[in-house]
Amino acid sequence: MPGITISLSEDIVGSVRIPPDEIEEELRKELAVALYARQVLSMGKARKLANITVWEFRQLVAKHKLVTSYNDADLAEDIAYANSDS
Repeated sequence: MPGITISLSEDIVGSVRIPPDEIEEELRKELAVALYARQVLSMGKARKLANITVWEFRQLVAKHKLVTSYNDADLAEDIAYANSDS
């Protein structure tokens, strides 16, 4: 499955109160947290979307006051990631 690109109008980008060089990084994190909160993505996949470490994602989730649900699938994903070259 190919990746997707989301386009935002200049009006939206200009309205975001984040420094321009941090917009993509911050939007990735916000999307990852939102999808994790809706249980659309596992913690591992949300962390990959946010492009941050497991520990950074846990801190981000705590900052948003979300309850984490770490299950067997998340553990298996983390073990596979730890054993990979990624």
